[in-house]
Amino acid sequence: MKKNSSVTINDVASEAGVSKSTVSLVIRNSSLVKPATRKVVVEAMQRIGYVYNRDAANFRSRSSNIVGLIIHDLTNPFFAEMYVGLEKRLANSGYIALLSNTSEDAEVQLRNFNIMKEHRIAGFIVCPAQGTDQQFIEALKQQNTPVVSVIRRLPDPDKSFDYISADVRQGTYLATRHLLEQGYRHVGYIGGLDTPIRKDRLKGYKQALSEFDLRVDEKYIYTCQPTRANGEKAIRELMLSPNVELDACVCYNDLVALGTLWGLHDLGVAVGKEFGVVGFDNVAAAAHTTPPLTSVASNSDDIGRAAAERLLHRIENNTEQPVHIVKPVELVVRNSSGRQPD
Repeated sequence: MKKNSSVTINDVASEAGVSKSTVSLVIRNSSLVKPATRKVVVEAMQRIGYVYNRDAANFRSRSSNIVGLIIHDLTNPFFAEMYVGLEKRLANSGYIALLSNTSEDAEVQLRNFNIMKEHRIAGFIVCPAQGTDQQFIEALKQQNTPVVSVIRRLPDPDKSFDYISADVRQGTYLATRHLLEQGYRHVGYIGGLDTPIRKDRLKGYKQALSEFDLRVDEKYIYTCQPTRANGEKAIRELMLSPNVELDACVCYNDLVALGTLWGLHDLGVAVGKEFGVVGFDNVAAAAHTTPPLTSVASNSDDIGRAAAERLLHRIENNTEQPVHIVKPVELVVRNSSGRQPD
């Protein structure tokens, strides 16, 4: 066949029986493409006489190697640590991340998404803001670009998107059980709003209490945005309440735990001796608090890497059914949850 510059990537994809994104990866010599698939695509190019303008191809390559990363709270060090693993995995495959912080604002989230998509984004990794609505979900679907949600599931009734999460129920169970094994008997739970992920965490909390024949007392469960300031506020209110007899708490995340430690210190309570505290996420700062913080390690770096790998897979093959990948957690015990013998 005579070579024809009017033959497009779509023509190659049709001839080879692969997706347009796979053809693009072959053109960019991506390591994501299997040798057998590369051979099929190259042979299809030769058969139909595909010729491309290198300048145009370079432009497409530059504009299609960007991944949109939309995160609800970059003030939480967990997400900074997650980004390191994610960015490293993307870079290994020739992609870079365009980062957006929504500060838990669903309107900002939609606005930034609309700006990002003008940059020919190859795919999106999203930790959605509270209040994410169906307008955003429909916008993602209409874009017809691979999407992976991380930590929080996108509120899509059809569950159309891949989802990477930590095993928060098991992690909260381990944290609560650890405090009970240390001899604490009035264990509270601090942080989080009434969301599916918090409900899942509370199932672990309640399971551990049940195994020790302890009833769940709702006044020991404190609902708030999971921030350091709210952790401090919550522990003050609980400790000063005449109706609460708290001697330990599990915190929604390490930010809440850091605020809790400060509040207890200000109240003159000896953490790790007369009061136990366990955080969640095991951010780098957890090992350097006073006392060092026991925390559930959700392995943020690994979660970021897993999210990147799933998105890269989707870029190459976006026809598979969505999957939910749950990453394991482990309890890292430090001094904040110890207890001196009676």
